[in-house]
Amino acid sequence: MGRGIVIICLLVMVTSSSGFSSQNEGASPYLVKLGTYEDPRLGVKFSYPLGWKTEIRCTPPDSHNCAIGMKPDGWSAFVSSSEFSEPPYPLKITIIDKGFEGAADVMGFEQRNDKWVIRGTHGIVGDTQKVTGKNGKGIIGEATVGIYKKSGEYYTLGHETRAVLGDGANRSVILECVADGCEVIDKVISSFEFIEEQ
Repeated sequence: MGRGIVIICLLVMVTSSSGFSSQNEGASPYLVKLGTYEDPRLGVKFSYPLGWKTEIRCTPPDSHNCAIGMKPDGWSAFVSSSEFSEPPYPLKITIIDKGFEGAADVMGFEQRNDKWVIRGTHGIVGDTQKVTGKNGKGIIGEATVGIYKKSGEYYTLGHETRAVLGDGANRSVILECVADGCEVIDKVISSFEFIEEQ
């Protein structure tokens, strides 16, 4: 799979208020070095935190509908030890063959009175903001979601950040984040570029 990682000289200030941090205590704010993730087969290119492990899954395997999961050192151990149901990746980027509106609908976004909002659990609706990548436009918002313990017991309400970017035609990317992933999602979005598929 024609995928390359290129080191670039870019630092991002990050602070984390989550239960997980890939840095030692007392190291906030800290600097995160960004690299470039590029996959010509999927036609995407964007910045991501260097040192984060990346895993890709496509459905079906030979399609361009793929999810790229990214996680820092220690995330898997955190998920294993947490009493709550945590996602396998704090940052997940999914490329789908849908136009922007179709992708937005999949992620719970909808237009009300000419304004995009995001639907959450219990019918709670949240506001959204416009975002732009290198050659795509979209929206980002925080959906209200239920937080559950691994036992299945309901704990409380929380928030999940979701974003959708479209290329203006029939390709879109969905971004989902929690914890450290949300600290870098703005840089991922602003650097995101739809490139020619090979």
